[in-house]
Amino acid sequence: MEYNITKGAVETKGGRMQYFCTGTGEADLVLLPGLSITGLMSAAPAVAKAYEVFTQKCRLWLFDRPDVLAEGCSIRDMARDTAEAMKELGLSQAYVIGCSMGGMIAQCLAEEYPELVKELVITNSMARPNALARRTFTRWIALAKAGNVVALNRDVQTKVYSQEYFRRFADAFKAQETVGTPEDILRFRIQAEACLHFDAYEDLAKLHCPTLVVGAWKDRVLSGQTSVALAKKLKCELYMTEYCGHATYDESPVFKNDVYQFFFYISQ
Repeated sequence: MEYNITKGAVETKGGRMQYFCTGTGEADLVLLPGLSITGLMSAAPAVAKAYEVFTQKCRLWLFDRPDVLAEGCSIRDMARDTAEAMKELGLSQAYVIGCSMGGMIAQCLAEEYPELVKELVITNSMARPNALARRTFTRWIALAKAGNVVALNRDVQTKVYSQEYFRRFADAFKAQETVGTPEDILRFRIQAEACLHFDAYEDLAKLHCPTLVVGAWKDRVLSGQTSVALAKKLKCELYMTEYCGHATYDESPVFKNDVYQFFFYISQ
């Protein structure tokens, strides 16, 4: 099936920010993806297919981070860039899904720009790093600084996905081990450092929109406990999966339908 996908870019304070849009609905759904070694524009058809359940009711927007990130760029800086892009495109009161690092950005977006976020789903994310998260990001930063592309790709792959999922798609993951230019690795490292230093736990009191937190007990990037702590602090609904790894948003066959139900039925 072919999807009607529009690609573009917006100039923000943080730099040129690429996005794509698909779907024909009246509501706006903003997807903020997780930390990735490469940019995400080439994945537009796969994302459109994965989120097809939304496309008749929504226009789905995926925002990447700015093409070139300044050293020391923070999660809040990235939330500001996202807000600027949304305003430039005329988006407000959007449904927002934040995955992993995108969930950190989504928290700040909802806290500081409440007019832009109608409802929020935060999946496999955190409000501040625990010991496992600190170890994960510290290792990724070290591998990125060393320029060890293969080791970095392997470590990201094996931590982000459950062992079962990784074995199932082992050949595809193997083919991606050498992916990443020096510019990609630098951009990845700056984002990983932003995650390592992120702490918005006390600011969660500013977040008032209907929110669902999704986590996984087999999460080997952050642990399931970061999702539990996030939902507890927000006093919001929590879904925990038993069989998925950190990438519940990719692995779970019911994630998109569950989010659709939350946005358009359960939270109403």
